[in-house]
Amino acid sequence: MFVYGIDDALRQLHRERLLGASREQVLHCANQYLLEPLVKGLTSRVVFGTEDVEKAELRKLGWMVARPIDVLP
Repeated sequence: MFVYGIDDALRQLHRERLLGASREQVLHCANQYLLEPLVKGLTSRVVFGTEDVEKAELRKLGWMVARPIDVLP
């Protein structure tokens, strides 16, 4: 909260706006930010795990195995 300058009043205002959203507004946002990118193939999945895995086997199954600091293609 300190880093972004969000105080309790701003947090409460945001909460009230979220709770006050209409069904149509929620559907519009879901379509715009979730469904459209999904249809365009602009989504990703992230699975966290330990380093103690057989990376070659996961790659054979079609998984991309990378560390967060790796540069992905």
